[in-house]
Amino acid sequence: MTTATALSGLRLPLLVDASSLVHIGIPDSKGWLSLVREEKPALESLFLAIPRSLGEVDASMSAIDAILFCEGPGSTLGLRIAATAVKTILGENKPSPTLFTYNALDLAAIMSNDLSRPILAPFRKGKRLLRSPISDSAIGSIEVLEEPISESLSKEALHLPPLRPMESLPEDLDVLEYDISHVAGLAGIAPILRLAEMPEVFTPLPAEFRKWEPTRNLSPN
Repeated sequence: MTTATALSGLRLPLLVDASSLVHIGIPDSKGWLSLVREEKPALESLFLAIPRSLGEVDASMSAIDAILFCEGPGSTLGLRIAATAVKTILGENKPSPTLFTYNALDLAAIMSNDLSRPILAPFRKGKRLLRSPISDSAIGSIEVLEEPISESLSKEALHLPPLRPMESLPEDLDVLEYDISHVAGLAGIAPILRLAEMPEVFTPLPAEFRKWEPTRNLSPN
């Protein structure tokens, strides 16, 4: 089944995005029947935002027939909480809703209305993510860059804001606000959706583990 076929005839698709601020929404063909945006962390807001969004269209959880899940990148805790919520809905609804996933950097490119510009996003300490456009595709390539980032790339790129409130970007950079209300519903997001069986959080690099070594010789000999 293709993505286009799966999207046709949907009655109640639910978008779940916790990559930065929590966005929970119900799209129609070119807009949003409901869109809840929460300033509070996902742990405090996501499980309340879902019934609130459904309530705005007088719908129940059992009516959800598709989920649009943002895999990240972004807040790892927020994304894991979102994945847990999605797994719960997939397990409780019969038949199980169709699951689509998308990458936040691809959606950011759609928000910008300029798919040709690279996008830089926060990642782990000392690293940033770079989304580069791919010709004739709304889905870009994503790689990890070590800081510092070259001045030419920094000026050419659009920048997603830092995830931590105490951090900031230089004022001379083009900062892109991640606001899903700027996306034209299903028509806007459809080019970057991928069918999936279960929600998985985007991880461009394996977790870094440092081998533990004793500070002194504990051998009895």
